[in-house]
Amino acid sequence: MGPLVLLAALLGASTPESLTGTVQVGRGNLGAPAVALLVAGKAVELAGELVAEVQNLQSAEIEVSGLRDGARFVVQAYSIRDLGKGLKPNAIGLLGVAADGSLTVSDGDGAPVPLSAAPRMRLRLEKYLGAKVWVAGEKLLSGAIKVAIFGVLREPPKPKPPAATAAP
Repeated sequence: MGPLVLLAALLGASTPESLTGTVQVGRGNLGAPAVALLVAGKAVELAGELVAEVQNLQSAEIEVSGLRDGARFVVQAYSIRDLGKGLKPNAIGLLGVAADGSLTVSDGDGAPVPLSAAPRMRLRLEKYLGAKVWVAGEKLLSGAIKVAIFGVLREPPKPKPPAATAAP
């Protein structure tokens, strides 16, 4: 018995499992977004911190792993299988800038993936520096991804206002 299964059993929670389906976003109580995964014709309500990212994948086919909590499924991880029409992301991670000024996507494991983008695409991407994004496009011989399309999973952090200074 693995440590996660043992912990789930001790806490009275369900055992970890995976579900694959299509993301559906609607409106719940008080107008808040309700995010569900359509699995074999049945909607499974999703919960947890990652739902804020999953809701940005409307109509995509994803696989989620996590625990059942009553009728809800608490998402602990997810992967994108199909964004539509067979499109799959080449990279998912935080959008950043390398020392040479080129754009990159970093998933935290290993070296950041360099991006190549036409000037207009670069301007669109730069608005989301620090955001968690997915990018799709042609993989170049250099290892860079020539971005054809991208999506924002989590907005970049808002800058903190400057601290007020006391008048002399």
